[in-house]
Amino acid sequence: MFKILVINDSFPHINNRTTIFFNNIIPHLSKLIEVKVYWLITDDYGQKHNVILPQYEYLFMSDFKNAMEACEKIKPDAIYHLVGLHVVDYAFVIAKKILKIPSFSIGEGYGKNDHFDIMQPTMTAKKLVMLEYIKQFFETKSIQDQKDVKKSRGINFIKKALFLIKTIKIANRSWVKTIRIMWEFLEIIRRLSNDKSKFGADIVFAENMSQVDLLVREGIKRESIVIVGNPVFDNAFAKRKQLSEKINNKLNILFITANISGLQGKSKWTKSKRNQMTKELADRFDNAPNTTLTIKIHPISENYKEYENMLESFKNVNLCQVDYIVDLLEKSDIVITPCTSTAATIALVMKKPIIIWNHFQVMGDLFLRKGFALECKNKDEIEYCVENVKEFTDQNKEKIDKFVKEEYGDGYATQRIITELGKWIKNIKKNKQI
Repeated sequence: MFKILVINDSFPHINNRTTIFFNNIIPHLSKLIEVKVYWLITDDYGQKHNVILPQYEYLFMSDFKNAMEACEKIKPDAIYHLVGLHVVDYAFVIAKKILKIPSFSIGEGYGKNDHFDIMQPTMTAKKLVMLEYIKQFFETKSIQDQKDVKKSRGINFIKKALFLIKTIKIANRSWVKTIRIMWEFLEIIRRLSNDKSKFGADIVFAENMSQVDLLVREGIKRESIVIVGNPVFDNAFAKRKQLSEKINNKLNILFITANISGLQGKSKWTKSKRNQMTKELADRFDNAPNTTLTIKIHPISENYKEYENMLESFKNVNLCQVDYIVDLLEKSDIVITPCTSTAATIALVMKKPIIIWNHFQVMGDLFLRKGFALECKNKDEIEYCVENVKEFTDQNKEKIDKFVKEEYGDGYATQRIITELGKWIKNIKKNKQI
């Protein structure tokens, strides 16, 4: 049996890039190799959920004192971690180097087709980002239909930092070295640096050549990167090839929120503006004839209870958080969103007309730059945009299709990953036998 340890902040039934990655590949990979996946959940949920695949087992970070202890008890054959500024992932980067455990990851970042203008953050922007993080420090995460995280985001961060400190201490056996390494890591966070040279993996799966160039600039070794596409979009490509059927005679609008609280300096996002936008949209379509409105909030970073309380008086608005975005898009006719995001990209792949209500004045939004979405600048333009977005999308179909093919692949990323992982795992097993 080949054991994989996965570091993630939530259970695999909650969709993010890591959970979609594994939920897509494990059923197929297990047909080639007997595999067991240990999910190490970093946030304090207090209670484990039922496994969604027989190959899965759930563990909490709090079950272990440090990453070295976790690795020595689980004895993984490989570790999956993110390459970037992630506290617990960095603890396992340290542990894997000492214990000589192979690792793999998926690439982060978008290169020349970043979702927003790439610019060096100003000191004011950095201060605004830090201010937003301080506000979030005292918030408790709330996710639809889940047990709430038991501790605030801040307490969970402190626990993660202590987990990293204990890992550094046991690895170096010196408080002087521990303090120095931790200080260097915190300096990288403080500078909002993109330097990923400390966080590399043996194999990093990249979406396209643009992302490869970005990862190399940020310190990841080129020889470790393999271009496969993005498995997050595979199911969207499958739906793209099918003719969608109308589920009713109504205009079905899907409003997708976005996690842009960290885009201070590139937008005018505030929580009060976010609430205002949501209420204005709900008020406009709550009782609109022959129209449905579904609001899909971010699966991890947004608080379900906040939105539930905000929308309590709107009886015809559907609120969801953990529902699969592809299923929601399949039932939708039009998408409204404040900016380009992964979910909005899935909508683009599925040929959905997209309105970007630029309520937060995001600078250099990708879909607006490229002319893939119709811009709505204020609430008075919503009706016009809803009436004209399909015609706008039809007029730009050729360039949208060209971009999707060049940037997001063909929908076969999962198959490529399974092939590459299969070869990689066989080499690991072969080397262990030597």
